[in-house]
Amino acid sequence: MTTTFDLRSEYARMSAALALDPGTPKGLTVRTVIAVDGMQIGRWDLRPDETVPVKAATAGAQALSIQAQAVKGKCGTSSIGYGIAFDAAVLN
Repeated sequence: MTTTFDLRSEYARMSAALALDPGTPKGLTVRTVIAVDGMQIGRWDLRPDETVPVKAATAGAQALSIQAQAVKGKCGTSSIGYGIAFDAAVLN
C-alpha cells in the first residue's frame, strides 16, 4: 500500500513516529519506505512493539510518499491497516 501527499513545495520538513497498531499479529514484519519526490529517504522493517522516529527535509518537494508492505508473517483480518504514523506533521 502506498499513500502520497501533495506538498506543492510548501513545506520544509516532516516528522513522525512510525509504529504498528497494537492489534498487529505478533509475527508480522512490515517494510515501510518513505520517499520525497520519488527518492527514498528511509526504509525500516517494523515489528510489533517497535517505534521509529523519522525526520526529513522536504523543502521544494512536490510529493511525500509512504509505502508499507508485509515482508514476514501473515496479516490477519482487520478493517483498518496496521501502520501508524504518530505525531505526523509537515512544517513550513
